[in-house]
Amino acid sequence: MSDGSSGVSPINNPAPSSEVRYPRIRIVADGKPVMGILEARVTTNNYLGADTWSARLVSGPAPERDARWWADQADIPLEVQLGFASDATYASPVSWTTMIVGRTDGVSINWLTGEIDVHGRDLTSRLIDARVQESNPNLTYSQLAEKYAAEAGLTAEVTATTTLVGQRYDHQGTGTALSEFSRSTTKWDALVYLAQKEGHDIWVSGYTFHSRPHQEPDRQHPFLVRFIPGILTAGAPGSASRTAPVFTALTLDTDRHHGLAKDVEVLVQSHDPRTGRTYRAVRRGSAGSASGGRSGRRRGSTLDPNDPLSIIPRAADSGEEDPLAIIPGYQTGARRGRQSATTAPPAARAGVSRYTYMVPGLRSDDEAIRFAEAKLKELTEHERLISCRMPGDLVLAPRHMIQLEGTGSSFDQQYYVDKIERSVSPEGGFTQTVSAKNTSPRETVDLSSDPSESSGSAVPLTSGGTAESPGDGSSDSDSAE
Repeated sequence: MSDGSSGVSPINNPAPSSEVRYPRIRIVADGKPVMGILEARVTTNNYLGADTWSARLVSGPAPERDARWWADQADIPLEVQLGFASDATYASPVSWTTMIVGRTDGVSINWLTGEIDVHGRDLTSRLIDARVQESNPNLTYSQLAEKYAAEAGLTAEVTATTTLVGQRYDHQGTGTALSEFSRSTTKWDALVYLAQKEGHDIWVSGYTFHSRPHQEPDRQHPFLVRFIPGILTAGAPGSASRTAPVFTALTLDTDRHHGLAKDVEVLVQSHDPRTGRTYRAVRRGSAGSASGGRSGRRRGSTLDPNDPLSIIPRAADSGEEDPLAIIPGYQTGARRGRQSATTAPPAARAGVSRYTYMVPGLRSDDEAIRFAEAKLKELTEHERLISCRMPGDLVLAPRHMIQLEGTGSSFDQQYYVDKIERSVSPEGGFTQTVSAKNTSPRETVDLSSDPSESSGSAVPLTSGGTAESPGDGSSDSDSAE
C-alpha cells in the first residue's frame, strides 16, 4: 500500500477507522492458562535489555492457580498472549498470538482483596542472570554466542564471525584481562561487549537468540503516525471556530534537546600493544553543511588514564587554547620541517559538543570507524523524542521506523523506535504507548586525517555503508622523533 502524502508504503493503515474490536488477553503459566486476569502489560525495547511484562490477577476458586499457588512458586515459565474475538461474548473463538515468552521475577499478594501482581522479563533474563564461569579465549564471538544460547535453553541465529574472543580482551598481550573479566560479568554483558566490537545487533525473541550485523531499519516501510489539524474558519467579528483534528493516535508529545541540536564530535582511539599500532577515528555530526568541516587532529578534553573506556563530554568551546589530548600509547609531536596539526580557529570550533572514547581491543581502522559512527548515532539520536499513545496492534516492532507527519513542523520526519508498551485492561482496552527518537537531518564528517593529508568527506549519518578508512591513525605530523 503506497501512501501518496509521504512517499512511503506504511506497514499499517493510517486511515481513521470506526471498527469495533474485542481484544482478549491470556497468560499461560507453567503450561496452563491463568484465570482471573484484570489487566496485563508488555514492554518491548530496542536498547539491549530484557523485554518486561506485568499482570494483575484476582485469586480464583481453582486451587491450582490461587494465591497460595502463586505464593509458593519461583521462576515460573509463562507466555502472555493476545487475541481478538469476533464478538463480545466469551464463547467467541480466539486465535492467540504470543506477545512475550518469559519468566516471573516477583509476586505481590493482597490477601484481603485477593489481588495478585506478578511481573517478570523475557528469556534474555537467562543470559542476564548467568555469570560467566570460563574465559573461552579460543572461540569466536559467534561460537561463544551459540554456546551461551544453548546453555540458556535457546536456539541461536547468529551470523558467523572470525576474531577470537581472547583477542578482544587481551589488551596487554597476556591472558590476565580476559581471565579477570570472565569472572566479573554476566553472559549477556559479555555478549553485548563482543557484539559491539563486531558491529552486531543482538536480541532475544521467544526462544531464539539473534545476532547479526547491524542493519538500518526499512525506511520505505515505516509505521505511519498522521496528524491532520483542524481547519480554522472565521465567524462573527472577533470570533472563530476550528474543526476537530484527525489523528491516528490518541496523544502525541514531542521533545527536543537543544544541547544535541548543535554539532557533535566523537573521537575514538584504541592502542594495540602487541603491534604498536593505534587505531583512531573522529566523526562529527554536523547540523549544517559538512563541507565546512575541517579535517585533522582536534584539540580534545582531558582523558582519565585509569578508565579503559572513558567518556568525557565536552561543552561548547570557550575559545581558549587547550592542549591536545594525550592518549596512553599514542605519541604526539612533529617531524623536522613539518608543523604539528592544529585545530580550526576558536570561532570555528564554538558550539561543538565533543565526546572522547578510549576503547581497548579494537583490531583495525574499520572497527574504530564503526565504533565512532555508532557512538555518534547513539548520542545524536536523542535530540528529538516523540511519545504517542494509540490503539494497540501487533504490527509495530522495536526495529521498525516511525514516520510522523502532519504537524507542519520540523518534527515531521522518521524516528527509531525506542520502546513499545502495550496494555490490555477493561477500562482502557488494548492500547500501546510508543517512544521513539532521532536526530535532525545532519551529515557525518570524517575528521580523522590531518589537514595536510586530506579534507573531510561527508557521508550520511544514517547510511548503511561504512565510510572510507582514515588510515592507521598515526600520520607523519603525529610521530615523535
